[in-house]
Amino acid sequence: EPMSQLEGTDLWWWQTELDPRVRMSYLYYVDYEPTTDPGHSRTVTSTVLGPDMNWQRAESMEMSWFAGPEWPGWRSGEQDGGEGREGGRLEAIEVEVPRPEEGSQDTLSVPLQVWLPPGYDDSERRYPVLFVHHAEAREAGGWVGTLDRAVGVGVEPLIVFFIEGRAPRSAFLDQIVPAIDERYRTAGERERRGNVGMAWQSIGAVVNTFQASDRFGVLGVQSFYALDEPMSFAIEAIGEKTAADTPMRIYYEWGEWDLVSPHEQMNMRQSSLELYELLLERGWRPIGGEVWDSTDFASWRNRTRLLLEALFPVDGEGPPEGLDRWLTS
Repeated sequence: EPMSQLEGTDLWWWQTELDPRVRMSYLYYVDYEPTTDPGHSRTVTSTVLGPDMNWQRAESMEMSWFAGPEWPGWRSGEQDGGEGREGGRLEAIEVEVPRPEEGSQDTLSVPLQVWLPPGYDDSERRYPVLFVHHAEAREAGGWVGTLDRAVGVGVEPLIVFFIEGRAPRSAFLDQIVPAIDERYRTAGERERRGNVGMAWQSIGAVVNTFQASDRFGVLGVQSFYALDEPMSFAIEAIGEKTAADTPMRIYYEWGEWDLVSPHEQMNMRQSSLELYELLLERGWRPIGGEVWDSTDFASWRNRTRLLLEALFPVDGEGPPEGLDRWLTS
């Protein structure tokens, strides 16, 4: 949107009207250069958009952000509860998988970060397992801090694997999961095994969960980004399955102000809604829905704890306390 200059001054202005519940990331473009707001220091690193406001391609971009006076995050309390508690242990591993090139005998290493709950080294129990399909979730999403605060309080002790390297699509089920199960004390029951994904990576979480529904019965989605072809991957993976023959515990959310680009005929709020409605049609009842927020980890990280409490609750199976204030309906 172009700004207007007040005649005879160096003051530029732009006016709009926003919902008091909004949280937005934004930029000024000064002589075509992305510029954060000099009026305050509240910034966030975008993992979705790059400096040209197109898809982020390994070049990070700082954006300013603000929230309205009724934004639910101002009173969320999602950061509470970890005072004086022992945190988990993070370790780095690599899994060798075949290269995708046809006929190649070589392998490539896929890096993962593993969060192990307190007491893991001193016990022989098997833990629920969650695979997080987004390379930025651990740092930009603040997942480790949330796990340290929430696990053992409202979230069942579990092992979390952050997949931080690219791998051929088939490698996750064929090589990565078996290697993980061999190395760590992961639970074998599908009801205790799940995948979580955000944005484009939510497609992998959905596809892997439904393709291997005999091994996974837990799914988390934040902002399902999909154009025609990726949407077809998800629909194909779901196939003819229904909640009656394939029960699942699902947390699913997207933002009221999720990513929309009319010039590119792209509406991620709509793609999220389409898959959500398909799940409802097949009988699943995901916890969540549309939330008073936007997109990227500036949005998603505000509800990581709620996601975890929904998927692996210490007690109960219903929506976690505090989710209702985020939902638009």
